[in-house]
Amino acid sequence: MTESTVPAPATAVEEKDDDMTMEERVNWLKSRGIQIETSEDRKAAAAAAATKHDGEGECDTIRYVHIPHEPKALSERTVHRSKSKRHTAGDLLLTHLKPAFHSSDDTTDLSLLKSSPLVGSSAGPSTVSPSTLQSVAEQEGHVEQFRLVNAVPSNKFTGVNLYIDEIGLLKRLPLNQRAMELAQRCGYDPPPLLYGDVFVGRVQYQPTIGNVDVKVEEVMGGEWVERAAVQNLEYQAGTMGVSGERQAVVDGMDGTEQEAEGYSWTQTNDEIEIRVKIPATPKPTV
Repeated sequence: MTESTVPAPATAVEEKDDDMTMEERVNWLKSRGIQIETSEDRKAAAAAAATKHDGEGECDTIRYVHIPHEPKALSERTVHRSKSKRHTAGDLLLTHLKPAFHSSDDTTDLSLLKSSPLVGSSAGPSTVSPSTLQSVAEQEGHVEQFRLVNAVPSNKFTGVNLYIDEIGLLKRLPLNQRAMELAQRCGYDPPPLLYGDVFVGRVQYQPTIGNVDVKVEEVMGGEWVERAAVQNLEYQAGTMGVSGERQAVVDGMDGTEQEAEGYSWTQTNDEIEIRVKIPATPKPTV
């Protein structure tokens, strides 16, 4: 007489294991008390840590505005800042918005990314492998800041910035027409090309750098928009050192001939004329 062992009946999950998606498998394991940490869980924890406030629960809630590239309504979003770091936090949106621009799909134009400074390779663009380019594209979001209104004395050194996807063009994202129109109203004509979703934030730069509120109704038509062009000119004048005094005439300008050893010159805004004195050649004797 021989003995035989009967295998234990397969569990439900084993019977349909091949038919389950990865998400279904993770949920099945979690429901049975098994702890699993996914990449999405780690990203959510990092985002929470970036805006975590102090132990007493006291924090500032700062509003900023989302301008979708799609024809959807503008919306307000918030970022939290610990009151204990109010004067040292800097511009939180540069970090806070990275998840908003993260993308793991395959729509990035790798041929354009080859010439992007984001590649960061000492090798020439032609030697960068496609896998390296794809890994750069799939990194955490790349946030670029565009100064919509510069911080100047007349606005108490409080500027307004656009936060955009630095590789929005490489992802073939559509143009954000409303954000471009806002930039044009602020004095940028022609406006910059802005791709994908755009966010509007206000930052105070003196005496310390920190985010302050901006609301949807302000973006739609606030007084700051009407003053933006003048304030940007004010900033430009300050950086160029314009004092209102007329610049001294450069030697040789206004048609005034200037002499030097062996030559003289005159110049205008468009051209310069140099005259070289050639000594007379004596006639040969016969």
